[in-house]
Amino acid sequence: MYIRKANKSDLDGIEKIYDDIHTAEESGEQTIGWIRDVYPVRATAEAALQRDDLFVLENGGELLGTAIINKIQVDVYKDGKWEYEAADDEVWYCTRL
Repeated sequence: MYIRKANKSDLDGIEKIYDDIHTAEESGEQTIGWIRDVYPVRATAEAALQRDDLFVLENGGELLGTAIINKIQVDVYKDGKWEYEAADDEVWYCTRL
């Protein structure tokens, strides 16, 4: 198993991972707040691929997971009540894991 940067050929597999998580969310197997056809969607992964911050967990050619890792601090994180204040260039975010 290893983590690597995603490439365009991974998009179908990433979309399937998103779809599987949406299905688990809808059936009550897990609760993370994702909404099918809203977030995340294939375009979420495509935008991350364009930014070069999309990663996958792969084992023997099979995609097991995906994440976006970057220094983009979205408002819900930036405005959180953190113990320590930090500028965007001082933090890393792992999202859509």
